[in-house]
Amino acid sequence: MRSLCDLTGLPYRVVTRTREHTKNIFDEPGTDIRAIDSMEEIVEVARSTDASLVILDPPYAQDRADELTGPFWQSTIDKIRQAGKKVARFTDEAAPTQHRCDLLVNDHPSSTEFGEDYKKMGFDGGLLSGPSYFLIDPQHRALNANDRQRDDQLFVSFGGSDQLGVVDRLLPGLQKISDRLSVHLIVGAGHPGAIPQSAGLKISKGLPPREFALGLRKSRMVLTGAGNTLFERAYHGTPGLCVSQSTHQETIGIAFERLGTTGYIGRGDQISLDFLVQSVIALWDDDDARRLQRQSCAALEIQRGCDAIVDAVRGLT
Repeated sequence: MRSLCDLTGLPYRVVTRTREHTKNIFDEPGTDIRAIDSMEEIVEVARSTDASLVILDPPYAQDRADELTGPFWQSTIDKIRQAGKKVARFTDEAAPTQHRCDLLVNDHPSSTEFGEDYKKMGFDGGLLSGPSYFLIDPQHRALNANDRQRDDQLFVSFGGSDQLGVVDRLLPGLQKISDRLSVHLIVGAGHPGAIPQSAGLKISKGLPPREFALGLRKSRMVLTGAGNTLFERAYHGTPGLCVSQSTHQETIGIAFERLGTTGYIGRGDQISLDFLVQSVIALWDDDDARRLQRQSCAALEIQRGCDAIVDAVRGLT
């Protein structure tokens, strides 16, 4: 959502259940961030503000998967609209559910296949569905043609939170891979341990956004989780592999593999180290497979999809 705020240039205030985390994202001085505990408080804030548009983008939680669905939020959305506000709803649900709002954006890579089902279920608002409709951070968009020179390295990031301890579990496999090729492993700033570096294995604990974007864009190949980074590397056209850290991420990784933009090699807490090493080396050595992935990434036209979201949101204000 920070990307959407930056790209639209519209004034905003943020309502969240995780205020401290949100402050790290919306870090501009004076940003209006209000902590809430209930859905009813969202309605109260919407009613009390002069904003004409409310954007709902609830985070995915493994123990609250139903929060991705339309019915879970519908009574809240109805109350906000009854107060004269328009509502844009962002989701990445893996199957269609009923929604009533002014704009629905679903970037799950499977939603291209079922987007029309929303209309069959009675949805009559603006609809953007498919992996093209992803909000690319301005740090990624700002890179230019001079930043396309490929570095002969494997860029590895499993996300900042690493819920399943994938870094530590797969580290022996990455060390073995680094005997053959250069590996740059990015771990979250909160990673508790010190990871020994070696001649072929470089470790970075967190990277500034622009450096992370450059790593995705310029590396010969990447190994990532199956969340936002999959979209970001598709935007940069970088081939690679992914692992998942939840059932929901698994649906995303499998769907992206069907689209030809990645290879999905399984759950990060379940795949064998031998399979990880074999999969990475096989793709590293397969020029044709990597070229086909780059072509599939380009076909998504994520830049176009991101611009369409910005235009649709501006059109509601």
